[in-house]
Amino acid sequence: MSVFLFEWRIMEIGFRYWRNPVRGNNKEINTRGEKMNSAISKLVFSLFLVSTVATASGDDWVNLPNSDLTVILKGKRISASHVRGGQVTLQFRDDGTLYGNHSSGGADSGKWKIEESKLCMNWRQWEYEGCGLIQQRGSEYRHLYPNGSLHLSFRVK
Repeated sequence: MSVFLFEWRIMEIGFRYWRNPVRGNNKEINTRGEKMNSAISKLVFSLFLVSTVATASGDDWVNLPNSDLTVILKGKRISASHVRGGQVTLQFRDDGTLYGNHSSGGADSGKWKIEESKLCMNWRQWEYEGCGLIQQRGSEYRHLYPNGSLHLSFRVK
């Protein structure tokens, strides 16, 4: 919060000098201009610091490569939260067969594969068909729809 107040103060000072230029000799105008440049420089620097801190502590999801995806999924059963609600249990068999059970009672089967660092799923009945990224942040994972929006979130045990 203090960084925000500091930035606001610098913007306020800069705006005051821009809005009320000093009329008079060149020395005063140059001094005010230098103060304005200094204020703008401080503002830009503080915005840079704030954006750097926000990026470092923000949403650090990492796209996983093929080799990691295979280790995480092949032969595994995961329990995931579906973006539309409920839990879904997915079983990724070694032969590429996929089984799923939804907490609402629905079940389906299909095929899965890893292609170009994406998980591709093709279900017989369920709506999802296509390839989406799997991303990791710490022990959390998420699968994205082909359009990039969230599909599933899960943890690997």
